[in-house]
Amino acid sequence: MMNTAELSVASFNVHAGIDGWGRSFDVLRACESIDADVLVLLESWEQENRTPFAHEVAQHGGYVCIDAGFAPAVMLKRGPSLPPGARERWGPPFWSKRYPRVLSFTNKLRKARSSEELERLGYERVSGRWGFSLLCRLPIVHEEVSDLPRLRADRTDRKAVSVDVKVGNGEVRIVGTHLAHLEVGSLRQMRALHLRFGSTQAPTILCGDMNSWAFPLRAMLPGWRRAVKGATWPAWQPNSQIDHIFYRGPLEVTHGEVLTDFGSDHRPVRATFKLKAKVQHP
Repeated sequence: MMNTAELSVASFNVHAGIDGWGRSFDVLRACESIDADVLVLLESWEQENRTPFAHEVAQHGGYVCIDAGFAPAVMLKRGPSLPPGARERWGPPFWSKRYPRVLSFTNKLRKARSSEELERLGYERVSGRWGFSLLCRLPIVHEEVSDLPRLRADRTDRKAVSVDVKVGNGEVRIVGTHLAHLEVGSLRQMRALHLRFGSTQAPTILCGDMNSWAFPLRAMLPGWRRAVKGATWPAWQPNSQIDHIFYRGPLEVTHGEVLTDFGSDHRPVRATFKLKAKVQHP
């Protein structure tokens, strides 16, 4: 007899929990609304003496949290008000030099501003760390954190987190990642993902912020199929899909969608899969 079982998978880049002005949004409420069995949480934030976003979401949602590592970062935070003279929108225009960049994934902001200027604009400089985590509330059979090729022009090491989970009477492998941009050579990382996880017909799901349109990904991930089609970035007026869920093997997509704007610059993607037949990894 054929067994049928379902699972839901989602990816959400939370931009460290702030908008482009440095105003906080409710990451916990957003993740609760997404309500996926496996959630890849990207650009999470960790600050000294505070619970990281990913761990807080895990505790609240009954997840096991697997971290892919964190790197130094700097944030400029503010309260709910806008800076002087600013118009209501997600953040300043990308070309604007009047207002500072509020998030830098290094140990310093690209364009340093004086403490006096930041105070005048209503900002507080906060040091912390950023990274990504895979959150899972299904029974985990195996977990692994893998290194991806280091790119000279990239500012951080990239990794993939994979879990083999029990779904009904079978197993499914779910892989989460956050790739570099195309212009710095992320095709190498796509190729590495395919070589590592695409050599089997076992049911496998690959998701995350790929920083790429579908065409290069489909070229570098032969045999993988897309579970969600729709623009995810920028969240306030999306025109490009750079957040993806790919899959291969005996899986059927019963539902796939781009979710609403929760406050980040990315919209989450979520898909529900049906697994048919008992399949074991070789």
